[in-house]
Amino acid sequence: MPMEYTYFRKYIILKNDYTNINDINPRGHARVEVRDNKGSINLNVENCEKDEHYRVYLLRERNGRVYEQDLCRIFTDERGKSRMNISLNLRELESKGFSINKIDAILIRRGIYVLLGGYIDKDNGIIDRAIKQLLSEEKEEIYSEESEIEELEPIIEEEIEKEIEEEIEEEIEEEIFQEEVMEEDIQEEVMEEDIQEEIMEEDIQEEIMEEDIQE
Repeated sequence: MPMEYTYFRKYIILKNDYTNINDINPRGHARVEVRDNKGSINLNVENCEKDEHYRVYLLRERNGRVYEQDLCRIFTDERGKSRMNISLNLRELESKGFSINKIDAILIRRGIYVLLGGYIDKDNGIIDRAIKQLLSEEKEEIYSEESEIEELEPIIEEEIEKEIEEEIEEEIEEEIFQEEVMEEDIQEEVMEEDIQEEIMEEDIQEEIMEEDIQE
């Protein structure tokens, strides 16, 4: 888009050719307006998922890599429609590497789920590359998470084995303690029985002595 214009207006058809969400047939359009250093995107979408949210991104390519600028989040109503006017600070966008004349496309998505996309000027394939890059990064993230889990599995198994061994040792120690307690109780009972026998013997001897004296 030419920067020499102090004012221009451009309409963008948002196509569902890139949609990877099942059971919907979304459509929409956007109107980009620029006046001096201010701009806006008037967004209209329909036939989307009901009561859902998506994010709106500007796309540009630099050195063979696709870059996104997150603009905002939009919400659909109970009919799957959404209308929003998005304000643009052109100087701020330029400071982030998104000069208005270098922006290629608009993409609306939620995570890896793409709703609509449209080119500001000509179709240079950036939306397809953006989606491909997005899915590739998602796969790398999943692979990285799986690798971390695989690395952690031996550690987790070792910790579980250690916990089991500690529990077994505690159980054995408890059994030994209980056996020692039982042996002590038995010894005490035996001692008590011995004492009772001695007392009984002494009582019998005393009775015999008393009988002898009486005779």
